[in-house]
Amino acid sequence: MEKPVHLKASFLNNRKFLPYLLISPAMVLYGFFVLYPIVQNLWFSFFHWTSFTNKTFNGLENYLTLTSDKVFWAALFHNLIWAGLTLAFPLLIGLILSSLLFRSKYRVFFSSIYYLPTTVPLVVSGIMWGWIYNPLFGLLNFTLENMGLQVFKRNWLAEPNIALYALNVLGAWTFFGFCTIIFINALQNIDVSIYEAAKIDGASNVQSFFHITIPTLKNTIAFLSIYSIIGAMKFFDIIYITTDGGPGYSTEILGTYIFKLVFRQQKVGLGSAVAVILFIIVSIMSLLILRRRNNE
Repeated sequence: MEKPVHLKASFLNNRKFLPYLLISPAMVLYGFFVLYPIVQNLWFSFFHWTSFTNKTFNGLENYLTLTSDKVFWAALFHNLIWAGLTLAFPLLIGLILSSLLFRSKYRVFFSSIYYLPTTVPLVVSGIMWGWIYNPLFGLLNFTLENMGLQVFKRNWLAEPNIALYALNVLGAWTFFGFCTIIFINALQNIDVSIYEAAKIDGASNVQSFFHITIPTLKNTIAFLSIYSIIGAMKFFDIIYITTDGGPGYSTEILGTYIFKLVFRQQKVGLGSAVAVILFIIVSIMSLLILRRRNNE
């Protein structure tokens, strides 16, 4: 009767197997909540569903349908624009603000202020900025009018040429504080004597920024770039609350298009195919960023 107990104790004390034993609960949860839905979604993409209960296998037909789907291509293009703007503005603003603040004694206070928009639920942010952009009583048009800039007043979320960019401002507002916090924490690890030595050698603040700060933060920049791309490609809440992809399809993105295909049109297979393509695009873009970082 003592032998099983001895074997059990020996197994638990075995350093070779103990790490796998400790992470096994997390791996089971990861497999059930992450890997299984991905595989299931891939399987669904090979079916034609006219409702949630009626499905027939159709191979690659859903993917072939998407090649001529104008709404899909418009949504994909909008996602790429959103990802590019997210990389350009929130990351850049966060990098500049963190470079100005990380040696300031007020950095904790300002970091907290900048981080506040990140804590606001995206649904609440969408409603709040919908009021700001309101063409009749919105704060933005009211401010422009009182500054004598009536010529710039717009129906910001109803004009196809500017609606997507107006919404991206909202997206940047919710994200730049997170970037600032991450950059400040990373900058704390840089030896201040490096900046002091560069200053003694005659380097300006701009030169120190480009030749010390940015190279030192390349891993942090890579992380935030991947995080930004993933967030931009799966964006949904704000656009769904404010414009629902309109006017027309001018703010349609893959997230809202998947929602409409699956839950409004009950085209589960087609929506799953879009989700698979979205997953592949995000994976490729993330791998390219990691590869570039490793080659530097």
